[in-house]
Amino acid sequence: LIPGDFAAESVAPRLPALVAGFCNRVALPALVIFGGDTVHAILCALGVRTVESRAEILPGIPSGLIRYHGKTLSLATKAGGFGEEQNLVRNLTRMGE
Repeated sequence: LIPGDFAAESVAPRLPALVAGFCNRVALPALVIFGGDTVHAILCALGVRTVESRAEILPGIPSGLIRYHGKTLSLATKAGGFGEEQNLVRNLTRMGE
């Protein structure tokens, strides 16, 4: 097993580039990103400059649309230290509706 601190320290700096690379190779309908700094870093890596605000999926979980490289994706975000554990499941379920 990899210690939690090691995994976070080694993956976190590379996460934006990893997500951007994946998004450029795979047709995704949506991104769900937790953590404001993480959201900012990933959107910057994708070259996204604006988010078209849509609705609040759950309290504190806004959704919107992003455009990059001719693609449009739904986006849902949540502050990292906010909300209940089940918010991820609820979020994904509502995005699919």
